[in-house]
Amino acid sequence: MNSKQAKLEGNYFSVDGKALFVLGTHYVPAREALQWPYEWNPEVWDSDFCLMREMELNFVRFDLFWAWFEPRPGQYNEEAFTQFDEIIRLAKKYHLYVNPTFFIGGEVGDAYWDVPWRAGRHPHADPEMLRLQVEHVKEFARRYKDEATILAWDLTDEPPYWIVAQETSDAMAANWTNALVAAIRQFDSQHTILVGTSSQEIGRRPFRADIIAEAVDFLSVHPYPFYQPEYYPDPLLSMRVTYAAAFETMLARGAGKPVMVQEFGASSAQFTPQRIARYYNTMMYSALGSGAHGLVAWCFTDAEEAIWSRVPYLRCPHETQFGVTDARKQTRPAGEELRKLSRVLSQMEFDSITLPPLQAGIIVPHEFAYGPDYSRYGISEPHLSLYVSAEEAWAEKRERRSGVVLPVSSWLSAFILAKEAHLEVGFPREYDSWEKLPLILLPSPLTSTSLSFNHVHTTFWRRAQRYVEAGGTLYGSLSGDAAIPEMEDLFGASLEDRIIPQGWAEIEMIEDFHGLKKGERFRYQAGRSPADMGYLLRVSAGQIVAIDQESNPAIVAHSLGQGRTLLSAYPLEHYLAQTPGAFEGEEPTWRLYQALRNYAGLRSLFDCDNPKVELGLLPCSNEGYLVVVNHGAEPIRTRITTALSLEEVRELAPSQARRLVHDEHGWEVDLDGFCGTIFHWRAMTSE
Repeated sequence: MNSKQAKLEGNYFSVDGKALFVLGTHYVPAREALQWPYEWNPEVWDSDFCLMREMELNFVRFDLFWAWFEPRPGQYNEEAFTQFDEIIRLAKKYHLYVNPTFFIGGEVGDAYWDVPWRAGRHPHADPEMLRLQVEHVKEFARRYKDEATILAWDLTDEPPYWIVAQETSDAMAANWTNALVAAIRQFDSQHTILVGTSSQEIGRRPFRADIIAEAVDFLSVHPYPFYQPEYYPDPLLSMRVTYAAAFETMLARGAGKPVMVQEFGASSAQFTPQRIARYYNTMMYSALGSGAHGLVAWCFTDAEEAIWSRVPYLRCPHETQFGVTDARKQTRPAGEELRKLSRVLSQMEFDSITLPPLQAGIIVPHEFAYGPDYSRYGISEPHLSLYVSAEEAWAEKRERRSGVVLPVSSWLSAFILAKEAHLEVGFPREYDSWEKLPLILLPSPLTSTSLSFNHVHTTFWRRAQRYVEAGGTLYGSLSGDAAIPEMEDLFGASLEDRIIPQGWAEIEMIEDFHGLKKGERFRYQAGRSPADMGYLLRVSAGQIVAIDQESNPAIVAHSLGQGRTLLSAYPLEHYLAQTPGAFEGEEPTWRLYQALRNYAGLRSLFDCDNPKVELGLLPCSNEGYLVVVNHGAEPIRTRITTALSLEEVRELAPSQARRLVHDEHGWEVDLDGFCGTIFHWRAMTSE
């Protein structure tokens, strides 16, 4: 299988014109662990690669330890390359594609294995360190440019290098990436290149997708939601946590390149293997339905007890049991989920899949994606050189980290609500051509005037007005930091003063509104910070459709030209973001997003009436695949409906596809809690 080079064509890899969906694991040997180059045991690699193939995987990622390959500056260790050659040979033997990762470096828990000759220099910025890294990747590119077993070169794992993470800027990340890609391309034009990033988009860190997308061939996300409680204050098996891979995939995809979920997993030292298996299943199917082109589990095997006394395992007990096999090489339930998914994927034809167009967009501010951009500041020389943003200094000192959590956590809420309403939702950037989308979502703080990377530029609002006048639908929610110039034209209401919630905010519909019924109520826990505050609205041409507990306007609808707007006086998405377990049970805010969908006149190609069910469409002309995922704990029965006239529906089970009974416009689905499945559908064609 891997005797021929895989190419990235469109969203998916292909080999000889046949699409390849990447499914595999990261590999760290169970006994030798991070010391494997110094305790080299090729028999272990052979045995484990064999087991990977028995599990029906096609891909393995592993580390190339910098100090082992380059023990002195510019001096390469031929023993290390001999080991690498053996790894390549074994991967060929078991038909595995490989993803070698340069400059390790940081890996597993708190470990960082520094090169002894760095002498305090910054690897992403120091000219000599950059030169040495350029020469290092050139050496690999020159030696292995024709090696078909290599699927992609990974420039490093989870940069910036941990030991200098706080000192790395966007410019350093861009320059480093550009330099290394250009170096590889001097010898190797065949292999794809990525940077194995983690949390860069949701943390607005220097290696985020928009900073490096032009240089690399595809992007990486490493969702570990249970280690990020600021975004995911929920159990492992919960809606918000199991949406993490889809959310990060779509956020990165907004930068314009395909996305691989290059690490994900959970530790059996923290959760039962059975719950981890449900987590794997739900997250993998969810990411697949969001267009991810690969899924790579962390990691293949647990650590043997004999090395628990070594760092990093000594200091990081959770790292001992991330394996999809245990230390005795018995397949864990999560490994069985990988095997079953592999059998489902083998029944799919990815060659003809075209990812569906978005129906709704959550705008990512330009300065969140790219940082300060003086070319857009409206000042010409010589005055531009005199302008210095004090905000950047303030943010670095006090507010940047907490400031990032506020928008991203609200985007996550809006993303889940849109998915509950069965909208195709993504993350266009502020200066993209988002006007082609029927519905734009601006959850607070996008409507605010806080840190500039939290909100859209002032000029956005006139563009938004033209968008609505031309027929678009725009939704915004407000907080106590809101500021929208001349907003009365756009929303039919203006800002009068802040409202400080007294521990909670309640919204009641006072009339029917596109599926919402008069008397329906929404109740939220709310603090007293500006981010939690609402706004007292002075309504002019707008229509009040809901009020708060003090009978103030809470939701205002307005028509403008051929389009329409909807404005919430409260930051509903933020309230959900800061509430643990907010999306569990019968949380009703999705009904507002469903009404928004109806308000915009949108119909999804496939729909169902259960908000716990995610529908991921992967169409191919008059047929395609529908990924159906239950993000709830309870088994469900629901009906999938479509405006298409169906000729055939098959469920792709791990054993074999089975043809379903269906009527012309839908079929019934039974799903266990936290479980996904895939249906192949074919529509009737007119003669």
